[in-house]
Amino acid sequence: LLEGTKYEFRVMAENLQGRSDPLTTDKPVVAKNQFDVPGRPGKPEATDIDRDHIKLKWAAPISNGGSSILGYDVERRDKATGRWIKMNRDPVRTCEFYDDHVHEGKQYEYRVSAVNAAGAGKPSDVSDVYTAKLMREKPKLHLDGLVGKRIKVRVGEPIIINIPISGAPTPTIEWAFNSGRLPMTTRHSTDTTSNMTKLRVENSNRNDSGKYTITAKNEFGKDSADIEVTVVNKPGQPRGPLSYDSVTQDTISLSWHPPTDDGGSDITGYIVEMSEYGSDSWKPVPGFCPKTNFTVKGLTEGKKYVFRVRAENIYGVSEPLDGKPVVAKSPFDPPDAPSQPEILGYTPNSCTLTWNPPTSTGGKPISGYYVEKRERGGEWIKANNYPTPNTTFNVQDLREGSRYEFRVIAVNEAGPGKPSKPTDSITAKEQKRKPDAPEPPKADRVTRDSVTLSWRPPRHDGGSKIKGYIIQMKKKGDANWSDANTTPVPNTLFTATGLKEGEEYQFRVIAVNEIGNSDPSRPSASILVEEQANKPCMDLGGVRDITVRAGEDFSIHVPFLGFPLPTASWFKDDTILDDSDSRIHRQLTDSSATFIMKNSKRTDSGQYRLQLRNPSGYDTATINVRVLDRPAPPENLRADEFAGEALTLYWNPPKDDGGAVVSNYIVEKREKGSPTWSKVSSYITTPFCRVRNLIIGRNYEFQVMAENQYGISDPASTPDSIRARHPFDPPGPPGAPRGIESTEDSITIGWTKPRHDGGSPITGYVIEKRLISEEKWTKALHAHIPDLTCKVINLIENQQYEFRVAAVNAAGQGPFSSSSEPIWCRAPPCAPKITSDLSIRDMTVIAGEEFTITVPFIGNPTPKPTWTINGLEVMTDSRIEFKTSANSTVFHNKCAKRATDSGTYTIHLVNNMGTDSASCRVLVVDKPMPPQGPLDVSDITPETCSLSWKPPLDDGGSPITNYVVEKLETSTGVWTKVSSFVRNCTYDVIGLEPNKKYNFRVRAENQYGVSEGIEMDSPMTAKFPFTVPDPPGQPQITDWDTSNASLMWERPRSDGGSRIQGYKVEFRDVAEDTHWRTANDYLVKEPNFIVRSLLSGHDYEFRVR
Repeated sequence: LLEGTKYEFRVMAENLQGRSDPLTTDKPVVAKNQFDVPGRPGKPEATDIDRDHIKLKWAAPISNGGSSILGYDVERRDKATGRWIKMNRDPVRTCEFYDDHVHEGKQYEYRVSAVNAAGAGKPSDVSDVYTAKLMREKPKLHLDGLVGKRIKVRVGEPIIINIPISGAPTPTIEWAFNSGRLPMTTRHSTDTTSNMTKLRVENSNRNDSGKYTITAKNEFGKDSADIEVTVVNKPGQPRGPLSYDSVTQDTISLSWHPPTDDGGSDITGYIVEMSEYGSDSWKPVPGFCPKTNFTVKGLTEGKKYVFRVRAENIYGVSEPLDGKPVVAKSPFDPPDAPSQPEILGYTPNSCTLTWNPPTSTGGKPISGYYVEKRERGGEWIKANNYPTPNTTFNVQDLREGSRYEFRVIAVNEAGPGKPSKPTDSITAKEQKRKPDAPEPPKADRVTRDSVTLSWRPPRHDGGSKIKGYIIQMKKKGDANWSDANTTPVPNTLFTATGLKEGEEYQFRVIAVNEIGNSDPSRPSASILVEEQANKPCMDLGGVRDITVRAGEDFSIHVPFLGFPLPTASWFKDDTILDDSDSRIHRQLTDSSATFIMKNSKRTDSGQYRLQLRNPSGYDTATINVRVLDRPAPPENLRADEFAGEALTLYWNPPKDDGGAVVSNYIVEKREKGSPTWSKVSSYITTPFCRVRNLIIGRNYEFQVMAENQYGISDPASTPDSIRARHPFDPPGPPGAPRGIESTEDSITIGWTKPRHDGGSPITGYVIEKRLISEEKWTKALHAHIPDLTCKVINLIENQQYEFRVAAVNAAGQGPFSSSSEPIWCRAPPCAPKITSDLSIRDMTVIAGEEFTITVPFIGNPTPKPTWTINGLEVMTDSRIEFKTSANSTVFHNKCAKRATDSGTYTIHLVNNMGTDSASCRVLVVDKPMPPQGPLDVSDITPETCSLSWKPPLDDGGSPITNYVVEKLETSTGVWTKVSSFVRNCTYDVIGLEPNKKYNFRVRAENQYGVSEGIEMDSPMTAKFPFTVPDPPGQPQITDWDTSNASLMWERPRSDGGSRIQGYKVEFRDVAEDTHWRTANDYLVKEPNFIVRSLLSGHDYEFRVR
C-alpha cells in the first residue's frame, strides 16, 4: 500500500459454484503505521573486552513509540574503514550483545537502534572506541584534571567530581566522606561508566566541606584517592558584644570578636557602619578596618549614634552585628571661665594680657587657653589658632586706632569652657604711661638758708610731655618726705629756701605728665645747709644746639652757679680754642659764660664744649653747632653699562652734603675739544644717570654737581674722556671640539663654552672643517649652531676630519678654538640588530611564484647573513639567492616549492661585534596531492555502487573544498564527470547500466587547483555480486497430526554469494489443488517449519524455496 493513501476493502467467499456477494468495509482506511518508531537507546558500553570478543550493554529507550520493543539492531564501525555494518540478522531481544567477530588489536565503535512494530528508531550515541585485546587491568583513577586534588565551590552550587577511570573488568566505585559512609540523600548522586565515575552533590552547603575518598575495585586490584572539597561562602556574623572601649566628644572606639565561621576563606576586613539614633540611614565609616577594633572619628558632640559591623571575605559580606546606642561626648566636663584678663600694656598693633586660671578644671588638667578679641560692635575672633599653655599672651595684628575688648577661654580634654568676662576696651595706639623716675638731684649752690638743686629729666616721659617736677625733702632723722613746691616747676633747676642753717637735708624729684606722677627719684646725698664754696653748676635748661647758615654769626650763652668765680675753657671737637682766630669772641660774668663766632664757615660745624672750674670742682656742657652750606663736589665720577649710543654715569655722593640733604644732581657733557658744556639733566636724585643720544666712537667729557637748599657744589669731572661704545666684546674661544658619534657620512662633535662671553650672551657658534690632508678650512654649516653639539653631514666615508669652533655674540664672532683631534667619518662598530619584527610578516606564497623576504638591520661592519628553514641551513643556487647591502639583506626565491620551502625561516646576522636573529613563517600553497588509495568499490548493483577513498596526504596548505568523481566506460574510453561537489571521502554512484564495465577516478580540489586523480586497480561490472541460492534439500516430514505437519530440510549447498535471508514453504492438496499455495506469510529464518490449518484426511505435497 502507499503510505498515507485511503483505501477501501471487500471480501468475497468462493466455492466450486462461484463467488458470494462482497462484504465491504464501513469506511475508508488510511494506510499508515499505527505506531511510531521507538526512541534512542542509551550509549553502548563495554562490559567485557578480550582479544576475540567484546560484550556490550545499553539502556532501553525512554519511549517505545507506542509499541513493545521487539529488539535492537546493533551496528559496528571499524575505525580503519569508517563504514557501519549491521551485526545481527534478527533484532536482539535483550539490552546486551556479544560480538565475537572481532580481530585482535583492531578498534571498534558501536551504536544501537531499537525496533518495534513501526520499524527501527534512531541510533544511539556512538560508543567509545574499544580495542579488541586482553583486558585484565588493575583499576586506576586518573586525577590529572583535579589540580592539587582540591575542589572549591560556593554555597548553593553543585559539587561535581568527574574522575576518569580505567580497569578491566569495569571497576566498582565506592565513595566515603570524612572517613565515613557517604550520606546518600536526595542531594547526593553517583554514576559510573566503564571510563568515568561521577559524584554530584546538589545545593551544597558549608557542612559538605571535607575529605571525599573514592575507591575503585575489581578482581585485579584497587585504587583510591582523597579529594578535599571546600564549600565557601560569605563569613558568619561577627561575635558580640559590640563594645565601646573609649568615647570622646568626636571619637568612639569599637571592638568585637571575629566570626565563628570565616566562610572557608580568610577574613579580608570588616565594614563598620553607623547611623544616627532614630534614623535608618546607614552609611559606611571611612577607613579600612583589618582588625577587630576601630576608632570612628569626626563625630558630632552630643549626638547619639548606633553602630554595626560586618565581616568580609572574598565571597561576600556577612550579616551585621548591631551595637547599642551611644552618645558622642567627653567623659569629662569643660573647665570654668578664667578670671577677667588684665591688660599689661599695648601698642598700635598689639596688646599684652594676663589672667588667672579657672577655679574648676572640669576633672582634667587645663591644656591651654584661647584668647579672643572683638572690635567695637563686631564678632569675637580667635587670636590664637592653637591653645597657649601660659596665662599671658600677646595679641598681634591689631588695627591702629580701633577699639578692642579681649576675653579668654580655658580648654581641657573635654573641649573649651565658658569665656571669661571681657576686659575694658582699649584703643590700639601708643600707650601713655606715667614717666620714669628722674635721676637723683644734685646740689649746685648751698647758702645758709637755701640749696639750689639740678637734675636730669627721666629717660622716658611715658608718651606724654613732662608738665613739671615736684621736689620733696626731709631733714635727717625724719621718716616722711614733704613737698618743697606746691606747683610743679617746669625746669630741672630749683632753689629750696627757708632751710635751717646747720641742718642736713635730703632731696628727691618726681616728674609729672598728664597721666600722673612718676615714681620718686633716688634721694640725693645729705646736704649740710651753711654758706660754702661750691663747684660750678651750669643751668642748661635754655641751652640748645645751634644751626646757622655759612656767613652768619652764632653765640653760645650758658648760665651757671659757682663760688668762687670759675675759669672758663672752650673746646671744639676736643681742641681748645684760643684768640688766634679774630672771628672768636669770649665773655665771662659771675653768672654766665658767652662764646660768639663771627662770619661762620662750614668748617665751624662741630661739638663745642664749655668747662667751668674753681677750687671746688668743675662742670662741663656740650653744644652741637651746625653751619649749613652748599655741598662739596661729588666723587669718583665714572662711566659704565655702555650700550652703543648710551652709557650710565656713576658717582659717589659728596663727603660733605653742606649740612642739608642733597636734593639733586646736575649732569653736563661736551665732546672732547669742545669749549661749551651742554646740560644732560638737572633733576637727578640718584648717584647715577643714563646718558643717551651719543655718537658711537666719539669721546665725551662729563661733569656732575651736587645741589642742596643752600647752593650748587663745584663740579666733579671725569679724569679722562670716555668713548661711546658697545658694552661688550666678542666672546673668547670655545673649547676644542671632540668627536661624539660618527656614521658613514656624518660626524657629531661637541665642545665647551668660552670662558668669557665678552659681556653679551652667546647667540651661536660657527663650525669649520677640513680634511686631514688639506690646508684650507671650509664652513661645515652655513647657519649658526645654538647648541654645544652639532651633527656635520655630507662627509666622505672613511676620511679623517679636523674641526674648529668660534663663538658669536652681539659684538660679533670671536676667535676660533684650537682644532680637534682627527676624527674618522665611519659608522661606529656595533653588533647587528634587526630593526623590524619579522613575525608580523608571515606570508603565504603560491607554488611556482617568486617571493622575497627583506630584513632591515643596523650593524657595523656589515654582518654576514645565514638563513635556515626549519633549522636546516639554506644554500644559494640558481633558484635561491641572498642580496645584502649596508642596511638590509634580502632572501630571494625565484620559484617556490611546497615540499621544501614551507616552514619557519630564521635569519642569523653575524659580525665581530655580536649576532642577532629573527624568524617568520612562510606557507607555500599548491593544489592538493591525489587522494590516497586504494579507491574501493562496494555495494555494487546493476545501477549503483559506492566509492570510498582516503584524503590526500597533503592538502596543499589549504583545506580540501571538494572531490571530483569521474567514470570511464571501457567500451567508449571517454572519462565523464559524475560529480564535482563531493564533500566526503565516500560517494554513491547511480545511473549505471547493467553489466557494463566501468572505471572510476577521484581528484581532490582546493582553492588553488585540482590534484592528479586516483583510479581503480581494475574495472568493475555493474551487476549484483551474487546469484540466487541453490535449492534447499528435499523437505522431510518429521511429525504431523490431523491439521499440522512439521517439516525440516537441509540448507542449500550455495547461498549464491549472499547470506540466505529466509525460506518460503509451499504446499498443495494432491487431489484438489492445481497450484502451489504459500504456507508462510513471512520468510522462515531456520530450516524447519510447521504447516498449520491442514484438512484432516487430505494428502499434501510440500516444497521449499
